[in-house]
Amino acid sequence: MIEHYLSAKRQGDRAVSQANFLGMNPYLPCLSDRIPDTEIRTVMHLGVMEIPTFMIAGTRHASRSHSFANNYMPIMGKNTEFAQKWSLLYDAQVTEGIREPIKVYEYKWKFYVEEGNKRVSVLKYLENPEVSAEVIRIIPAASDDEETKAYFEFLEFYKCAPIYSIILKKPGGYKKLAEYMGLNLTDPWPRDAVNKLSGAYYRFAQSYFEKGVRNTDVTVGEAFLMYLSVYPMESLLDVSKPVLNYRLERLWEEMIVTSDDEHLTVIEKPEETEVKTSALSAIFKSSFGSSYSEEKPLKAAFMYRKSPEESAWMNSHEKGRIYLEHAFRGIVKTMKYENLADDTELRAAIDDAVEQGAEVIFTTSNTDMAESLRSALHFPEVQFFNCSINESYKSVPTYYGRLYEVKFLMGALAACYAENHKIGYLAEYPLYGTIANINAFAIGAGMIDPNVKVYLKWSSLQERDWRDDMKADGIKVVCGHDRIKPSWPNDELGLFITDWEGSRKRLAEIEWNWGKYYELIIQDVLGGSEYLRMMSKQHQALNYWYGISSGVLDIRLMKDLPYYSEKLVKLLREGLVNGTIDPFAGEIHSQEKTVQGSFAPRMSNKDIIRMDWLNDNIVGEMPKIGLFEDEAQAVVKVSGIKKVTEESE
Repeated sequence: MIEHYLSAKRQGDRAVSQANFLGMNPYLPCLSDRIPDTEIRTVMHLGVMEIPTFMIAGTRHASRSHSFANNYMPIMGKNTEFAQKWSLLYDAQVTEGIREPIKVYEYKWKFYVEEGNKRVSVLKYLENPEVSAEVIRIIPAASDDEETKAYFEFLEFYKCAPIYSIILKKPGGYKKLAEYMGLNLTDPWPRDAVNKLSGAYYRFAQSYFEKGVRNTDVTVGEAFLMYLSVYPMESLLDVSKPVLNYRLERLWEEMIVTSDDEHLTVIEKPEETEVKTSALSAIFKSSFGSSYSEEKPLKAAFMYRKSPEESAWMNSHEKGRIYLEHAFRGIVKTMKYENLADDTELRAAIDDAVEQGAEVIFTTSNTDMAESLRSALHFPEVQFFNCSINESYKSVPTYYGRLYEVKFLMGALAACYAENHKIGYLAEYPLYGTIANINAFAIGAGMIDPNVKVYLKWSSLQERDWRDDMKADGIKVVCGHDRIKPSWPNDELGLFITDWEGSRKRLAEIEWNWGKYYELIIQDVLGGSEYLRMMSKQHQALNYWYGISSGVLDIRLMKDLPYYSEKLVKLLREGLVNGTIDPFAGEIHSQEKTVQGSFAPRMSNKDIIRMDWLNDNIVGEMPKIGLFEDEAQAVVKVSGIKKVTEESE
């Protein structure tokens, strides 16, 4: 029926005009143009199967590409043989269906047609979701390119669950999807699990596209993964469509924020939030316009995974909570929930806090982020904050200390006492932010002693004692634990000198002031709410990352240090505060290459937070996640750097 051909041709002509206007290729992409001639690749015959028509991107041969617009609609004249054949295929499809499979080549999630271009055009015009095809897969050469690495992960996923339509182009995506399913990318998945995933994804995609979000950088696969980070997969099969649509609306801004770094704002100093008032009486006003008083205080709840009596980390936050109440003289009232062993208990505590009138909720562990986000979407009237770094969610600002400044000072001090040019550095987990601490320490040490070597050890490795390793390496000056745990000796805290026979002399340690940090954040919630609202409207995720100058942390020197050591640290500290000294400005070398030249400015906050390399005077490496103890692996999975969380090939 020629009228349907003409209707399809009009769609093709519009696509050509639009592409020409935008300076894009108006015709079908060709596979030979996509694959570099020099690329080594493997060809694999997969047989005949049903493939999604939306993944058919173009043709294998350039000679066929100019018969179609880039949306696969025809553009040849109505009196041509091409138009007649297209119309006959249309009639065949609507009367009895086209049964003969087409032949395609698959390359990086897309199909290119060898035989059957007109059939594909007809099926796309009719919006058929699938087509039968003989598939030949072209496997690209391995490389460090993110898309290629993600595609190789897809190949592992496809062996376990042969589903083509879920496209995740960031490394680690398919692994995370498998974890949400309670499975892995090594063993074939049960048919029921494959069907469950396929059905859940299909229902999600339907709602996603009904929301009219096709023209976005967030792919449906990435959005699906975001949904699963907040809600269980079963909910996609059980909840009503209105509920699913509501959840997508609430998640949509989070999808925008996590799509790229442009939506992340890192706040280094309190003055950056532009709180313009100094009197407490002038700032007690909420974003809803109501004033707070002792009779009507702002209520804030603190969530602790463990008891402050059992955990030094929780105890330091508990001191901050108590300080907060005193700082605002009754205008702010707080409550605490402790020993929250898992997300279920955390969720119940958050529900109770909201019922008790909490308008601000602090979750004090990076493992709390998933439940914090879930609850923030459920309670949009409550402001959540999570104590972590390198997390980017609009609904849950994060806060942490710029710890690398203190580590830089400790490194310089350590080099003064390392007579054999060897210093030990103990790290617990390879997390984002932690690597910057290690490198800043090594840079500080190298500035004092150019011949120094920093020996990096990890306290959470399986069946490994870092003390034995450091003793064997002849190390006597050690940067030890940053915080106290019941199972760790107190004399291994901070920077110390040891003979490994029981003698310990502490030189310095980290001093946290969480009370000051919470005071600054609450000031933003009260008087600086305009700033928070502005960031919200601009689809910005906020990371508070305050340092020494804000008073939220510092270095504490032991009283019996020589005055020369104290003088050195004070001079370097003053340089950090006024900006004349920064460990990440100027020339820097990693273990593999030159990171930046001698006249380079200070690295951006995002580059510092996301460091995944070690300085050239560091002896050691970042082990893969499987080498850590189980408890450590759970933490690393949340905030660990990709180089660690990705499995070895």
